[in-house]
Amino acid sequence: LYMHGDGTRGSDNLTHIAAPTATIVRSLTENPEYNQDLILFAPQCTREECWVPCGNRKDGFNLAPEPAPCLQHAFAAFSYWLERLPADRERLLFWGNSRGAYAGWDLMSRHPGLFAGAVLVAGCGDSEKASLLTGEHIRIHHGTADNVVLYSGNEQMVKRIKESNPSADINLIPYPGQNHT
Repeated sequence: LYMHGDGTRGSDNLTHIAAPTATIVRSLTENPEYNQDLILFAPQCTREECWVPCGNRKDGFNLAPEPAPCLQHAFAAFSYWLERLPADRERLLFWGNSRGAYAGWDLMSRHPGLFAGAVLVAGCGDSEKASLLTGEHIRIHHGTADNVVLYSGNEQMVKRIKESNPSADINLIPYPGQNHT
């Protein structure tokens, strides 16, 4: 499951996977080593909505009782196809960029253990729900000078997850001096 950031919202079902930030999509689909053993689900959120509303917060969000409608619909479609396609449920992976990473934190908090692993790029979660995420394999990539989504938000997520489970498989990979890229 791949979820894009706010900059590639729309309704053309192309912008979000053709954008420079979607290099993972091209790497997986264009590489013969992977494209025969891959089911890629990449929904697109409309310009009027967002995966996870977080207001003006730059360091995470508070998990709402229900997901935002756009995320709710995308997850319903993902679940629909997951039931019908020959997907190995032990190998489900999540990749999210920016607001798409927020969506990853949201979905993993609501469905612990669904994904075998996640790569989250420059997007934070709800640190109050971190204890739910101690079994996931999570890699976070984030620029330390990010002024759109604060690096400290992911430091807090890692700290909270590690407090709940010191052996949790979570790594924060910093990009020193980099902004929201």
